[in-house]
Amino acid sequence: MAKVTENDLKKLEDLITGSFERLEQGQKALETQLNHVETRLNDIAIEQTELKEGIKTIQIKQTELKEGIKTLEIRQTELKEEINQKSQTLEVGQTEIKGEIKTFDAKLNGTSDRMKTIEVAMTKIPDLAEKVGELKNWRQIVIITITASISGVVGWIIRGGNLKP
Repeated sequence: MAKVTENDLKKLEDLITGSFERLEQGQKALETQLNHVETRLNDIAIEQTELKEGIKTIQIKQTELKEGIKTLEIRQTELKEEINQKSQTLEVGQTEIKGEIKTFDAKLNGTSDRMKTIEVAMTKIPDLAEKVGELKNWRQIVIITITASISGVVGWIIRGGNLKP
């Protein structure tokens, strides 16, 4: 076997010591990296918690929006019903107004007929005035008046003494 010299042992010791130092440095580097990873994981956990809270807030808002939409739909339905009721009321009123217009038209036609009758009577007034003017003296006027009064009284008696026609 080969002889191990002190120099070889020293080299071996230096080699082992250097290896331990490198292992310690590697361990320290790993611990630093682990601390960094752990810090990053904690940050991620915090962010995840914040995201969960944000999601809960969004879900609450979403629920509120859904309730608001339901309320709006109910109100829209109520408004549609109210509009339909008002429309039906307007249609009934419109029908009533049309009926009243027809009644007024009939009344106007009746009034128009009466106006025509009055017109005819108005055209006779000048003729009657002319005939009265043609009477030569007052005796004729008096005789006509007495005859008309007697005729009126006799007609009244014949009717039974009532003022009803």
